[in-house]
Amino acid sequence: MTEQFIVLLTLAVAIILFLSERFPPDLVALGVLAVLGLSGVLTPAEAISGLGRSTVVTLISMSILVQGLKQAGWTEVAAAGLVRLSGKTQNPNRLVALTMAFSIVLTLVMNNISVAAVLLPSILALARLTELSPTRLLLPMAMATMVGGAASLFTTANLVSSGVLHQAGYRPFGVLDFIPLGLVLAAVTFLFLLFPGKLLLPKAGISNGSSRWERARLTDTYELGERLIQVRIPDGSPLDGVTIQASGIRSEYKFTLVAINRGGVMLRLPPAGMRLRQGDILTLEGRYQEFDWATLAGVMEPLPNQALPIETLQSDKIRITEAVLAPRSSLIGQTLVDIRFGDRYGVQVLGIWRNGKPIRSELSTRSIQLGDSLLLYGPTDRILHLREDRDLILLNDPSLEEAPARRRSKLALGIFVVSILLSIIFTEQLSLVLLAGAVVMVGTGVLSTQRAYASVEWRVIFLVVGMLPLGLAITKTGLADQIIGLILPLAERFSPYVAFILLYLVTLLFAQLVHGAVVATIMVPLAIRLAQETGMDPRSIVMGIALATSLTLMTPLGHPVSMLVMTPGGYKFKDYVRVGLPLAALLSAVLLVLLPVFWPL
Repeated sequence: MTEQFIVLLTLAVAIILFLSERFPPDLVALGVLAVLGLSGVLTPAEAISGLGRSTVVTLISMSILVQGLKQAGWTEVAAAGLVRLSGKTQNPNRLVALTMAFSIVLTLVMNNISVAAVLLPSILALARLTELSPTRLLLPMAMATMVGGAASLFTTANLVSSGVLHQAGYRPFGVLDFIPLGLVLAAVTFLFLLFPGKLLLPKAGISNGSSRWERARLTDTYELGERLIQVRIPDGSPLDGVTIQASGIRSEYKFTLVAINRGGVMLRLPPAGMRLRQGDILTLEGRYQEFDWATLAGVMEPLPNQALPIETLQSDKIRITEAVLAPRSSLIGQTLVDIRFGDRYGVQVLGIWRNGKPIRSELSTRSIQLGDSLLLYGPTDRILHLREDRDLILLNDPSLEEAPARRRSKLALGIFVVSILLSIIFTEQLSLVLLAGAVVMVGTGVLSTQRAYASVEWRVIFLVVGMLPLGLAITKTGLADQIIGLILPLAERFSPYVAFILLYLVTLLFAQLVHGAVVATIMVPLAIRLAQETGMDPRSIVMGIALATSLTLMTPLGHPVSMLVMTPGGYKFKDYVRVGLPLAALLSAVLLVLLPVFWPL
């Protein structure tokens, strides 16, 4: 078995596993690293060389610096600013423009996923305040975020592309190198989605008022109005005097207890240790006809026609809200029982929205999936605490307009700004400058060591560490030369740039399905070899390939941000194709025309 065959087989298996999503991408990447090392294609030092790359140091450092801004409250200030600015207008075009502008600006200094996670609750709050459907806002925000990230070196795929370029012996990209072309692409995206693109978005109606919109969304989407019923504990019931925990209401009778009406007083979310009494009226979640009332005779009596509006279950201290799973949430694939959801978060899950349908039965035994929206019911303080959780993104955050300043906020902003400015000046020491900034952020107490470690997206780090050696193997085994040899006739017959366009199109299509960092590790070595064989500037060609990995607009599979907005926005797969395909085609045309202008070949 030749080394080239091993590399091709490893690449093929890895791509299949990435697409199947049976295993976490970082685990697949580390498997690639192990195979290439153990097979002898790479030496042990080469196989683990990704651990020492400046790309990895930069990714870790930026995660810590951005978390410092979050910890100091600056991301909340930005989100609240969006709500304040946009909430004063009822013009849909202006609202879309403001959300996209905020997205593009934030992506210059933050990871794309972080930007989307920060702005998602704000945009939903904005939709309620302005009575505009979030369908009009969320997909433009997501696409502006992904394309805006192309203007930043700190996008993962751009950092990987720069790292591979540097490994090949060429000068890596600096902080400002992506900005000229990236901002042009962002401006084209902005104008397209603001005018012709809005006609391609799915149709969505205007709501009838902010509070009514929220109630309608919760009631209609999850069909709670017909699933909240009331029962009475009769005299002589075995539940009389028994604690809620020992009553078996959830474990034996399969009900979710939401509230108790005792003597006219509504006790919302009663504690597990509270004792039930005869005469108590229990509010349960479930459909009336699903219960075997004959079996329950003497235990509880149904109160006919007593469906309870969900508004009566809420107060200043108790509320119903929604949350979605973060793109790299540790909850994905686990059941509510596995993670002890109620104990962990102190809230109940009343329903799950998945693939356009509500799920309300057997919730505790269902695995949670990426794209799920969870309907939560619990104390307001526990719900607000979810803002700090890395696994969930709160969709209805009542504190957005407060945006409190936090301890050392000015210090955090100063450290971040100085770190970025120094990285622009000292481009060759970029990773070390940012690492020093991260150390100062922790050393000055803006961020604790524990939070600093928790802020790092280790799955992305290990994805990059595992896949970088694959690019080395493609070059080392001569596989890159053979692949480029297949497209060189195009360069000879037409021009070298025609051969590059073919490579660009393959990259663009590949990026719609697989993480951009993975695509970059595979395609950038090929781009460098093409440049070397045809006499083009490798940095110019790699710039084009790196930008192609950011145009993941045609499917929700290419980037976690697309998946993040899919459920809250009510989008379907075809919506991404209808909007993203013409936009990607337009951006590609602009990029291929302007690349030689900004980056002479």
